[in-house]
Amino acid sequence: MTRFLSFGCSAAALSGSMELPRAEGAPYAFVLGGMGKATTVYRRLTREGTPFATGILAENDMDIPAARHLAARILTTAPFALPSEAVLTEARQTLLNCGALLIPDGLEAHAWDEELICFAQEHCVEVRHA
Repeated sequence: MTRFLSFGCSAAALSGSMELPRAEGAPYAFVLGGMGKATTVYRRLTREGTPFATGILAENDMDIPAARHLAARILTTAPFALPSEAVLTEARQTLLNCGALLIPDGLEAHAWDEELICFAQEHCVEVRHA
């Protein structure tokens, strides 16, 4: 459940977090997420007015509540499951449409994250730590 407050923020009842409205527009950056490591990057991009995509997150990941409020696009997989080929294909296509791939500090990359990093480098998408 989400409540919208009078000053433009929303509050998530389950997580207790209060979030700014998401930045509008096509995603400029693709943020690798997981284990709560990307939430601060999501919030920074939102404050800057930069729309972003994120993934590939397990549906029970700690980054999901903030991603649902702030991301223009979220790619997910079932808890404890590998992403399907369809989700990986969607992630690659989304990444190609973004200007940068951001890797949050402290992220322990999964095999599919490593694949997306290599894919970005092969297709001249900027890769940087955030």
